[in-house]
Amino acid sequence: MSIEDEIINYIKSNENVGAIMLTGSWGCGKTYLINDISSKLNKEQDYAIIVLSLFGIDSIDNIEKQIKKQIIDFKTNKKLSESKFNISNIKEIASNLSEYSKVIRGINAALSIDYYDFIEIKNSIKCYNSNGEIEKKLVLIFDDFERSKLDMVELLGVINNFSENKKIKVIVIADEEKIKEEYKEFKEKVIFNTYYLLPEYSKIISNIIENYVETKSGYTSFLNKYINLIEQVFFESNSNNIRILKAILINFERVYGLWCDNFSISEYIGDVLYTYAVMSFEYRKGNYKRQKYGYVFIDSNLSDKYLNYGRNGSCFNSLKQWVLENRWDENGVISEISRRYYPEEIPSYQKFLVSSFWQLNDQIILSSLPECVEYGYDGKLTIDELISLLGIISALKNNNISPEYKIDFKKLSLGLYKRKERIMAGDIIESQSHTFIENDTIKILGEDAINLNEQIINYRHKYKIWPIKKEVINAIKENSYYSVYGKCLESFDDDLFELFFDEYKVSDNGKRRELCLLLDKIQFDEDYYSQKEDIEITIKNFEKLVNVLNNLMNEESDKISSLITSQFISLLRNKIEKLKAK
Repeated sequence: MSIEDEIINYIKSNENVGAIMLTGSWGCGKTYLINDISSKLNKEQDYAIIVLSLFGIDSIDNIEKQIKKQIIDFKTNKKLSESKFNISNIKEIASNLSEYSKVIRGINAALSIDYYDFIEIKNSIKCYNSNGEIEKKLVLIFDDFERSKLDMVELLGVINNFSENKKIKVIVIADEEKIKEEYKEFKEKVIFNTYYLLPEYSKIISNIIENYVETKSGYTSFLNKYINLIEQVFFESNSNNIRILKAILINFERVYGLWCDNFSISEYIGDVLYTYAVMSFEYRKGNYKRQKYGYVFIDSNLSDKYLNYGRNGSCFNSLKQWVLENRWDENGVISEISRRYYPEEIPSYQKFLVSSFWQLNDQIILSSLPECVEYGYDGKLTIDELISLLGIISALKNNNISPEYKIDFKKLSLGLYKRKERIMAGDIIESQSHTFIENDTIKILGEDAINLNEQIINYRHKYKIWPIKKEVINAIKENSYYSVYGKCLESFDDDLFELFFDEYKVSDNGKRRELCLLLDKIQFDEDYYSQKEDIEITIKNFEKLVNVLNNLMNEESDKISSLITSQFISLLRNKIEKLKAK
């Protein structure tokens, strides 16, 4: 007889010899099995099965209140949230709570009472549905026994009271390995039989997919199509944790939705699901972490355990970031799907940069590395692509593979600066950066490579605010100051100084006031974007602005103009002192 049959037999038995326990390791499917059983039996006429998680519960009163709340749900044949169960609708449900109707109808709205006091926990419940009154036997199922905040002896006493004194069938779900030894003696006095779940994982996985409530049309069919691959990665993981698998399937629906909305579905999506599942399983075990090579070697130890890991280029940096940092980058996922599986217009150098180290060979390196480096010199490589390039070059060097093509890291630094200028001008938009590489990793490449990496580190957050400089310039020229209030800039650089003063000296008093307010409303010392050298540039140009404003004030005769400029100089001096202190 299966464990499911044993539990159903216990529930349906007329004898009551005590509570039973269903045990097994966390995530093995205990809760899933119990929910499946309760769902089936609650649809019948004979049983009212209440499943209550004890996770975090810290009082007996709370246990009883949660049970009574579900009893009301059965009695009224509808779900009543905590917010709805109050004096304003108590008479509405009174007709369905016939044994308490007279008392409830007489309640004065002004009284402060606990309506759950009118509900008694007995071994049967009178329920009301479209067929009239029926009586159901109450079954209590307590999940997460070992996670309760209550003392276990006290908790076992409560369970014993329900089982022995009230003659209610009680099932306890727990990982018995997590129950301390000193409590096991008390457990044996309350629990008359314990069932150890050796789950049929294939059946559970099939049921999860069959009952999956999709938000993106077609996702359940997709899961069914790749059910063998899902089972394979689950068994290869040796996690025996259904909860993790279910979380993986729920999360991946987001990837599936993006794929459907932007591309035609291809067979490669199954490989991406498999590889994403590997990342997730191994991360939960603490085995999947960023290393000193960034993402270059993070996958190298997984292919022995997982047969299909990384197959067909399914290792996405954007999905690694999602798993490792819990940062979802929709554009990054779309970009990687496009580059890997719809590459008609993708240049060969990009394919080279998304390849794992172990996918390279001499021919690929000889044909693609020079093209990548030349693109770097021209400022055409993104920050992530530059990091990937450094990772590949250092990995080659560390494995005593010397490319024939000479690489000038100073020219790559100049190329990165060119890219900065184009981003600032709004000519290109930088993709979100996902990766990094440590200086220790690339020190084998020399000081120029380390300087380049320091430049990358300096830029990796700033590129988000570079385009704002152009917005500020336009705001000054077009008198639309409010649009840039509260925004951050890297620094008040030479360009901004010249533009600002040129506008100020030819403006009327009204616009001068607006320009003063604008400079006060822009932040030049946000920790995330402005480093010490940036703040020093701002201080230098603020001081220069104070000097030219002093000269301007001495040359002008208008008293209001002089007052505005004088107040502006005071504001600048105050900001300079704060910046210097910082």
